[in-house]
Amino acid sequence: MKRTLLTAGILLATSTAPALAYIDPITGSIVLQALIGGFAAAMVAIRGVRDRVLGLFGLNKAQTADDQAES
Repeated sequence: MKRTLLTAGILLATSTAPALAYIDPITGSIVLQALIGGFAAAMVAIRGVRDRVLGLFGLNKAQTADDQAES
């Protein structure tokens, strides 16, 4: 069964047909904007996870800087 699905997938992926489509210049900027936005969102998510993990071990630099300012 897996082999049949794999063969069908390969045949569909490699078959060619004329696209008959036009991609205007604006499409490139939209794709670039989506890539930059996705990268920024990933960086924010990674930073949030990193801060939680460091906070779990008491190594969060933001908390220690706030604690020193209050003292």
